[in-house]
Amino acid sequence: MSIKSKNKTEIYALFKGKEFQLFIYKFKKSGTEPYNQNKYNT
Repeated sequence: MSIKSKNKTEIYALFKGKEFQLFIYKFKKSGTEPYNQNKYNT
């Protein structure tokens, strides 16, 4: 049982890590896109 719960925790942590990276990626993308548009427009 301890092995099962350990794997579950590791998979959950891995999933949360990927989810967090996706959030950071989306946040960075949304943060930089308007800046790039302004740079090209001017």
